[in-house]
Amino acid sequence: MEKCSGGFHPVSQKEIVKIALYIGRGIAAPFIVRSSGEAFQKSGHEIQFVPIREEKQEISPLLRDFSPDLVIALDHTGIHDEEFAKAGVFYCTWFVDHPYYYVDKDNINDFHLAAVTDSSFMAPLAKIGCSRVVYCPLAYDPTLFRLAPRDTEPEMDISYVGSFSNLPDHFRQDRLKQFHPFFNVIVEEALSIKKAHPQMPLFETLLETEKNLKTDFLKNFSAAQIGAMIYLMDIEKDATHKMQMVKTFASEKLTIYGNENWQILLDKGSVFSFKGGAVYDRGLSDIYKRTKVNLIVTRPQLANGVNQRVFDIAAVRGFFLCDEREGLKEIFPSVWEKIRYRNFDEMKEKADYFLSHEKERKEIARELHHSIAENHTYEKRMSNLLDGLNNFMRKKKSPE
Repeated sequence: MEKCSGGFHPVSQKEIVKIALYIGRGIAAPFIVRSSGEAFQKSGHEIQFVPIREEKQEISPLLRDFSPDLVIALDHTGIHDEEFAKAGVFYCTWFVDHPYYYVDKDNINDFHLAAVTDSSFMAPLAKIGCSRVVYCPLAYDPTLFRLAPRDTEPEMDISYVGSFSNLPDHFRQDRLKQFHPFFNVIVEEALSIKKAHPQMPLFETLLETEKNLKTDFLKNFSAAQIGAMIYLMDIEKDATHKMQMVKTFASEKLTIYGNENWQILLDKGSVFSFKGGAVYDRGLSDIYKRTKVNLIVTRPQLANGVNQRVFDIAAVRGFFLCDEREGLKEIFPSVWEKIRYRNFDEMKEKADYFLSHEKERKEIARELHHSIAENHTYEKRMSNLLDGLNNFMRKKKSPE
């Protein structure tokens, strides 16, 4: 596996000159793509953004008018595998979400390259024959989440930003009705394993499930079917985590921003302050600045990597607590133990501590910002991404 994680050794590869980037819908995804493209542009590459207007849109104009050396898309969205391969165009899918949601063995060919934000995605990709993978976490864009002209005095004690899908029991009931009994047996067993081993990647829980059930079901399922299992586990486990977070704090000190489904918990007697949704860049930036302790609860589909909130909060010199993961240690080596929590009781304990230790909290927030500004910008990340991709492309282009 090639690495572009730290950004400590930027390169100036010029083999790839013209890069097309697909922009789809989403909350953070369009911003991630734009930040990546602008970073390429600053390094002297010619770029073109390609809006995704339909699932399988015509690519002939792109190939004819721009003739890219490389096409990049988040999570395989908008990619035409056979057509790019037939045209001899290399394309990279940068997986922010689990790859089994998007690719199968039929998607993989000699022109397909992959990047992953989480190293746990490596095993699923290898299972379907994708071996050319670059590890490339998300990054920091100072033009999106800016520092305030002066230190902003936080008004809120504790905030969480994110969606709540529905009650876990409702998901389970619907799943038991909609899916084959054996499918549900697998998911139930895998969720049980995940509960006992919280840090285990979801794909690894399925491998353990095979052992426990003494059946090799994975070889009989397509990647899409396995992806459906992973999705169901992710969404049920995530809903459970959100409920545990709310139950642990049970206080108006906790302010939540997100979709209207949070009202379900309020209606059932949970105690927190709900403020509704927020616009990604400007709205979230303001929330992060105005909060003393920002909470991050990473979705279960990510086992080792960190999500975009880690970079966005640090960008405005905010303070956060994040669930324990390898990526946290990699990005913030000097303070990761102070900002990580291993369970919700520890999250509350640390939140209470840092609410009453303002000086230490602000010192850590400054270190968080320093770490990403020095080592984890999109310019450095994309430079190293191209370094890794160029290595694969050289091997493909070289004569046998």
